[in-house]
Amino acid sequence: MTEITALYGRLSQEDMLEGESNSILNQKKILGKYAVEHGLTNCIFYMDDGISGTTFDRPGFKKMIAEVEAGKVKTVVVKDMSRFGRDHLQIGYYTHVLFDELDVRLLAITEGYDSTRAEGGASDMIDLKNLFNEWYARDTSRKILAVNRIKGNAGEKLCTNAPYGYMKNPENPKEWIIDPVAAEVVKTIFRYCIAGMGPTQIAKRLLAEKVNVPSVHWSLNGVKTPSRPPKDPYGWDSSTIADMLERHEYLGHTVNFKTYKKSYKSKKTLKNPPEKWKWFYNTHPAIIEQETFDKVQQIRAGKRRPTATGKIGLFSGIAHCADCGSKMYFCAAKSLKPEQENYVCSSARNKSTKHKANDCDDLHFIRLVVLEEIVLADMKRVMAYIKDYEDAFVEIVRKRAEVQNTQELALCKKLLEQKSKRVAELDQIIKKLYEDTVLGQLNQDRFIALCADFESEQRLLQADCDELTQIIEEQERKTINVDKFLATVKKYTKIKKLTPEIMNELIDRIDVHKRDKKYAKKKTTQQIDIHYNFIGIIGQLEIPKTQRATKQNEKATTTAKSA
Repeated sequence: MTEITALYGRLSQEDMLEGESNSILNQKKILGKYAVEHGLTNCIFYMDDGISGTTFDRPGFKKMIAEVEAGKVKTVVVKDMSRFGRDHLQIGYYTHVLFDELDVRLLAITEGYDSTRAEGGASDMIDLKNLFNEWYARDTSRKILAVNRIKGNAGEKLCTNAPYGYMKNPENPKEWIIDPVAAEVVKTIFRYCIAGMGPTQIAKRLLAEKVNVPSVHWSLNGVKTPSRPPKDPYGWDSSTIADMLERHEYLGHTVNFKTYKKSYKSKKTLKNPPEKWKWFYNTHPAIIEQETFDKVQQIRAGKRRPTATGKIGLFSGIAHCADCGSKMYFCAAKSLKPEQENYVCSSARNKSTKHKANDCDDLHFIRLVVLEEIVLADMKRVMAYIKDYEDAFVEIVRKRAEVQNTQELALCKKLLEQKSKRVAELDQIIKKLYEDTVLGQLNQDRFIALCADFESEQRLLQADCDELTQIIEEQERKTINVDKFLATVKKYTKIKKLTPEIMNELIDRIDVHKRDKKYAKKKTTQQIDIHYNFIGIIGQLEIPKTQRATKQNEKATTTAKSA
């Protein structure tokens, strides 16, 4: 077997800034010339372009090492040790362990290093050089991080490529403009989600429709991307779709610092908590409306999973227990007929839950067919009223909203006042305890114990105050968008059957109350509260007084004609 001479070269994104001296083409020339001059034969190039030396997960490097471990490579040549890598611990393993055990010779041209001749001081010097190379990588990483922090805080977009749905403005690469083709796909994905489809189902639909995945779309439009084109150009991944459904950039906002890395050596990207994100609003055109985005987030928060029978509950994620607020659990089994399928409070069903304080004492049982009948009948009632008395409907909803908001605000403000008063009282108590301790009327251990209790209560109260303040601010900003609701209702003039799309478009949530008789065999009463999107609970709708006389006259005329 002819032994291979491996000529290895590497170039990272940061190395490109240094000019042509480290380019892959220049490295190949240097390595090739050296091999000829020193009589090295059977040479094979192994190259990694655009990959950092802090990682050893490089295709070219891994291929070379596989050949080394197979005993095919006996000589490795690099331009300098920084091309081999910038992690002195990893390099030490290869140079002092693996290569020594397999009797592989390592040559670094610019340093004049030859592992077969390196003894004592020469070996120590190359190890020191490897350490300096690693420090260089660390220093470069810190500088890049500092620059990105400045850019990010100034509102500059930090991602290399614009998200799928956008493209960089040719006249100003720092600006994003809408990519018409991709933007339509983004809108379709959000529309499919509202229609009740999950990421996996959406991926299958896009595959059937032969929609190019983002990497293929970018490649066809001349956009460079590190992602390799997949084997199937239409093979969408469900995780890609799930990420797209949560991207705030589609609202027209720039969100920086969503991710971070623990170390310059680590290539694993971690997610920052939302409180560490930096927001800049309305920085580019929006693809998705706020109402659509919010609805999708609500749907995603109440993910609907199929039962063992493969069925997905129509009200899953929408129906909740009116008493404890838990989601209603859809019960379907092969042993149950369709008319027997039902919903029960998930908290009451699962008594083994960790949050036992939230356990419900009643299942709030309701059959699926009954809930469907109630919701469909209420939708038809509302739509019929809107068709005949649209102006009156708008007035009713607005008046009720004003009353409801006033009541909720009053309650929140009262609670805030009570809790804030107690926080102030605790301040005075702690101050008095401190004075008693200074005067010797209270020993220090007792003071510390009491303070710990009072401060704990104060922290909890302050957290409640902050939450109530936020609720009050949101409530004061909240407006009832009747026009949005009317526009949505008019899309569905004749509803014969409920679908996930209709449910998500019209219904915000449904609260299921207890039955008045728990195990009654005869008919029982059970209250169902339907919260519609944009307007909340509608309640009773009466014919306007101005219309009653007209209706009575029409009825009298019809009776007379019949007679």
